[in-house]
Amino acid sequence: MKTCRLFLSRHALLWMISLTLLMSEGSGATVVSGTVRDGETGVPLFPATIRVGGTNAGTVTNPDGRFEIPVARLPVNLLCSHIGYRSDSLSVGSSDSVLFALIPVVYEMEELVVSAEDPATSIMRKVIERKRLRYLKLESLKANAYTRLTLRKDSTIVSVIESMSEAFWHKKKGWREILVAKRTTRNMEEDISLPAAAFMVNL
Repeated sequence: MKTCRLFLSRHALLWMISLTLLMSEGSGATVVSGTVRDGETGVPLFPATIRVGGTNAGTVTNPDGRFEIPVARLPVNLLCSHIGYRSDSLSVGSSDSVLFALIPVVYEMEELVVSAEDPATSIMRKVIERKRLRYLKLESLKANAYTRLTLRKDSTIVSVIESMSEAFWHKKKGWREILVAKRTTRNMEEDISLPAAAFMVNL
C-alpha cells in the first residue's frame, strides 16, 4: 500500500486552516471574496490579513493575493493590513468581489551613527574631559588609595607588595601622599613603598 505525502508551505497551510475554521463557524453565511494588491505596482500581496470589523474573525490572502471570508450578514466592514503598508478598510454591501489597494509606508527610524572607534573609548574621553573642567573649579581634594604589586616568574608569584595611603591635592601646593599601611612578602625589602593616587593618570 502506497502512502502519499502532501507538503504545504507554512503560509498556505495557515490560509487553509483560517478559511476552514471560518467556514465551519459561519455555516450558511455569505462569503465575501476579494484581492489585495500593492496600490502603486498592482502586485498581489501575500500574506495580507483580512478581518471582520468588531469581531475576531479573519483570514489571510493566498500567494495570488486573493481571499474569501464568510460573514454573518451584509453590509460588513472589512479591515486589511500588511507589513510595510498603510492599513485600509472597506464597507462591503454585497457579495461582489472587492479590491484592497494598499499604499506602501516608509518607516523612519532614529539616526544611527557608525564609528570605527570603540564606544567605551569615546565615553572615557568625555569623562576625562569633564574631570578636567571640574578640576578648574576645585581648590583641593582627598583620595584613599590601595595599591598591589605582584611580581611573577613564569606562572609562579615571586613577591607581593600591598599598601594603603591617603592622598591630598591642593591647587597651589600640589600632591601629598601619606602611607597608612603596608605589607610585603618576606623576600622584599622593608623600605620599598608604592605611591598610588599621586601618580594615577586622570584620577
